[in-house]
Amino acid sequence: MTPKKITRYDLVENVYYKTKIGRKIVKRIFEYLLREMIEALENGSTIEIRGFGTFEQCLRNRKISYNPQTGEKITMNPYYKVKFKPGIELDKEMRKIKTGDNNDRTE
Repeated sequence: MTPKKITRYDLVENVYYKTKIGRKIVKRIFEYLLREMIEALENGSTIEIRGFGTFEQCLRNRKISYNPQTGEKITMNPYYKVKFKPGIELDKEMRKIKTGDNNDRTE
């Protein structure tokens, strides 16, 4: 079975049902949280959410590639991406999930 994709709407709804805080308030808080995270990353800050993980800017260097259809050389300028490193607790929880393989190792 393929896991369901969880959207922003789903997250807001889940928090709303679990907290009984107004749906509009939850949505507004969620939007503010995302905006603050984006602004922090744009300013070069690292975001550390203990137990969940760390988000940080990562510079991708200039790279020369080729168009596979034409063979033409393409130069890709440097750009920033977001790098995520899971926290210890999140990593432990993910390791508990069974893969269905016969070679599952549990601690």
